[in-house]
Amino acid sequence: MKQGVALAAGVFLGVAFVFTAALNWPSGSGTTAPGVVLENGTTGALASITSTPATVTPSAGTTATVATGGTAVTLLTGPVNGGYVVNPLNTAAQGVTAENAYIDPVASPGSTDAVANGTTTLLAAGQVYSIPPMASGLTLKANAATSGHKLTVVKW
Repeated sequence: MKQGVALAAGVFLGVAFVFTAALNWPSGSGTTAPGVVLENGTTGALASITSTPATVTPSAGTTATVATGGTAVTLLTGPVNGGYVVNPLNTAAQGVTAENAYIDPVASPGSTDAVANGTTTLLAAGQVYSIPPMASGLTLKANAATSGHKLTVVKW
């Protein structure tokens, strides 16, 4: 019996996972087991698969306040495994009259509804933006119309 192990990692619903699969196949079947298509196009058999949640430590983003309305701020810089941004539900939590916020993982977002397209996501009061895994050096930026607009930013 020949054996091998396949490893993969991923994120599902904001939780990072490490996947392992044990492969077993008869000795007479060459280097691969029947039934599983491997990355190089050959096939094999899957004996078992398990998943283990990866250990992550939540922490605050770089900033959670738009200091000057209309001027984008950097919420975080990669690498990160994921996280979330919340535009608080009401005036008390936002620190300003409740308004929309704008999030962009590619460029600096503007501060009006007219810019909520392309890579900019509009977050109405109470909405959540799920932060995907981000490579080293990538930034997530936010903007709002009013100075002092507070957000909730958590990364892992």
